[in-house]
Amino acid sequence: MRLKDGYLLYLTGDTSLLVPARGKGETMIRANGTAAFILSALQTDTDRKTILNEVTEKYAVSQERAEKDLASILEQLERLGVLQD
Repeated sequence: MRLKDGYLLYLTGDTSLLVPARGKGETMIRANGTAAFILSALQTDTDRKTILNEVTEKYAVSQERAEKDLASILEQLERLGVLQD
């Protein structure tokens, strides 16, 4: 899975933005640090397990907590139509 082409990720301190390139859509997403980390991972082809392991390691959280957060973020991204397989 990965972000669809045509979206740009701007990392700006505590808040990050995922914005569509000109003419590619209207969805702009504001993300906190964890979501920005996941969005960054999704800029290249990856899979859920890889992202889960990276989140668990980076934030020193349990796998259960990381899975819950990851599932929530991926669900939102799918609903907004910015992910591709």
